[in-house]
Amino acid sequence: MRLDDGWSIEAGHTTEAAVHGDTLCAVDGSRRTTAFAVSDGSERLHRDMRPTTDGPRVSDEILYLESEQENQTGNYPVIAVTAAEGSERWRFSVPVDEPLVPTGVVASGDAVYITEYSGWLYAVDRVDGTEQWRYSTDGETRYRPVVVDDSVYFASMDGNVNAVDATGGDRQRKQAVPPRTRIAAGNGQGLIVRGGNDEENQHFSAYTPDGTEL
Repeated sequence: MRLDDGWSIEAGHTTEAAVHGDTLCAVDGSRRTTAFAVSDGSERLHRDMRPTTDGPRVSDEILYLESEQENQTGNYPVIAVTAAEGSERWRFSVPVDEPLVPTGVVASGDAVYITEYSGWLYAVDRVDGTEQWRYSTDGETRYRPVVVDDSVYFASMDGNVNAVDATGGDRQRKQAVPPRTRIAAGNGQGLIVRGGNDEENQHFSAYTPDGTEL
């Protein structure tokens, strides 16, 4: 890994990286996340965990990582660590009908929203990781949620985009979309979703906030 200011380091098989302030976060292979100082490349932390987001995103100085499987429960806890030195703030793991396998995390406002493989959406407190509410859908969930205003949107593999109230977890609506769809982007004007059964036949669709297809 080499930057223009002249330093270089051996970073292994780096698959993803992102700069946040004076910290460079990199993912080596599939199970190791390392943070380096941008100024000189010195290592600030490493954890043998992969990010639970699409790449090593840092939100308010926090990295959200997926821990190793817990032996007794089968869960893969979500760990919140500081990007600067790697100290653990909290970990989230709950007993459910099937083991907790996180598929995405996004922080917004006072909460962190976690999607889970078997179709759960969890809201946890951003400071201490305590559960605030949970919501379940019928289809499996493979991608991180998107928060727009007071709504949390997440796609399920059965061909639906689910809209859930960000404060209390109440269902707002369910939008039928093609199977295997993921949310590509969202803002106050609506959502853009990407889907298709294989990478060579992908399509994009746009919807207004009330679910009207554009």
